[in-house]
Amino acid sequence: MYMQWTGFCERYRQSVERALSGNKPFEPIPEDIWQTGQFIGNLPNLRFTGMKVHQSAWKAGAPFFYFGKRFEREGKMLVPLYVMIDHRIADYYVLNKLIEDFEARILS
Repeated sequence: MYMQWTGFCERYRQSVERALSGNKPFEPIPEDIWQTGQFIGNLPNLRFTGMKVHQSAWKAGAPFFYFGKRFEREGKMLVPLYVMIDHRIADYYVLNKLIEDFEARILS
């Protein structure tokens, strides 16, 4: 599903609010789903130029994507992006295509 950035932010915020207001404790995600899923994180208050996420060996393979604090430079809005992929699961050529597609969508 494709949506504009503002729509994504609104839906993300609604999802967080829904999770925080729900019944606790939350049920954990089954291990087979966790190991094959992609993690997309948002760190809106962290402006980074480099980052390292440590993970245990049993979770190796799941790609991680973190977006950081947005900032403006020379009239352009920039969004830091941290990506960790396992070369056994994905190829950097594929990652490059993903970033090209992301940039095309966000700039359109």
